[in-house]
Amino acid sequence: MYVCQNGKYNPKKMTHKESSCWVEHPELRPPSNRNRNKFNRQDNDVETHQTGMSAPLTSKELIPDITNTLVVNCGATHHMFINKELFSNFVEMEKLNISTSDPGSNLFATCRGTVAIEVENEPFLLPNCLYVPNVSRNLISLLKIFSTSITIAKHDKAFQSTNDNKTILCGKLSKNLMISEFTKCTTLLTALLALKARSPEKSNLQIDGFSYLRERPM
Repeated sequence: MYVCQNGKYNPKKMTHKESSCWVEHPELRPPSNRNRNKFNRQDNDVETHQTGMSAPLTSKELIPDITNTLVVNCGATHHMFINKELFSNFVEMEKLNISTSDPGSNLFATCRGTVAIEVENEPFLLPNCLYVPNVSRNLISLLKIFSTSITIAKHDKAFQSTNDNKTILCGKLSKNLMISEFTKCTTLLTALLALKARSPEKSNLQIDGFSYLRERPM
């Protein structure tokens, strides 16, 4: 994704011309958009990420234990987690502002890394996840899950997402949110470290946006 930033127009941006670029010419920005975009100032943001979460919904209303549940979200551009202990390959980064549907929110990511979790006894490695300490719940980006295609089926108060007849994620439906319960997968981390030591090129297996590794004979 090409963005205009630091007060300069990006010539690779095809949606507008330099003469009409709001970043290079802020005086051209319509008045109605100036306040709405005060959290997206290009001198502070490397890139903004839409979470698509509704601010009025509180985590306690929907998810009693937010630390061990995740919401499958169609608006999030990245997987986002609250618990720092879930991460491996932890990389500190410049604070990254995250835009949401609520202009008054102030979400930011401070680190990125790989998260190892287990959903319905299925181990997953999720690369390039964002650590967002003040997000209201853990988010799985639906856009990251289906690089080709995915089928989501609704069964009463449950959902199941599949690709090529393989279940990718499943869980329950609560107030139109798809929610999955998970646990930290420590055995998967052990297997990954062993695999990296012998075959670094095979340490990341990509399937529809998930990078995951099943336990196998070493």
